Amino acid sequence: MSVARLRLASMACLPTTHLHGYPLMLTHFQNPGLRFLISIALLFIIVPLVAQESVAQEICGLHVTPHQFSSEMRWRRPPNPELSAKVELFVLNNEGSALSLANDVPILFDGHTPADLLTEDQWAWHDTPAVRLTEDNSLPPNSLTVLTFNGKSAVWGTGTNHVLSIGSLADREFAITQPQAWLSSVTFLHEKSDSDSHASVYPNRIYVHITNMSGADLQIRSLQLWLPRPDANHHALYPARTFDELACFPNGGVVPAKGKGGFSVACESLPLT
Repeated sequence: MSVARLRLASMACLPTTHLHGYPLMLTHFQNPGLRFLISIALLFIIVPLVAQESVAQEICGLHVTPHQFSSEMRWRRPPNPELSAKVELFVLNNEGSALSLANDVPILFDGHTPADLLTEDQWAWHDTPAVRLTEDNSLPPNSLTVLTFNGKSAVWGTGTNHVLSIGSLADREFAITQPQAWLSSVTFLHEKSDSDSHASVYPNRIYVHITNMSGADLQIRSLQLWLPRPDANHHALYPARTFDELACFPNGGVVPAKGKGGFSVACESLPLT
């Protein structure tokens, strides 16, 4: 798993939060055998930006995929009319010590455990430390992890507000909002060079397509990778290389309001897990 932050998050829709003074959009890419996390910050050209003071532990990003009915599908029985959302919370540990996410540390959403929310038919599934098989569920200093759930009830759909509680830490509020810009496609490829002596399965180039349905232009600025440490918990991600030179389209790196754009970037070989 790896992460990237782009200054300016189907992949899916991206709600906005602020990190280091820039609107931050985050998304989580996953397929069998290859797990990447990409966080992309988009700079709204006409919107003033306000830096926020960092706290010990914070939700530094939120990635929302609203559910919707497809006109292409046919149902054996009438579907549940409630529309929920898939949500990914990016939790950053700014503290000087590790944050324990072990099973004996309660992680609650609106005061309920993930298991409770499954039983109550409010969630369809989740990926939180409670179901992870890794022995080390701690979050080291200056790293982030992703808590994911897929809602089943409109209570967890767009336009709702919630609270995340981790152990004895202060509660963190978050809102599930309808995104205005999102990654319509993210592709990881290996591009062979003259120095390659054989085929490789490790990707070394990223292609990103962005859809901007907001009323403001978006300016692509830079991309920062976040990577797991070798032979360590792959759910804990650390800031790595930053890319300032991106091959943007259209030229100039401006994604127009109600338009589309994107970029590609060559990178070092990325890990598969």
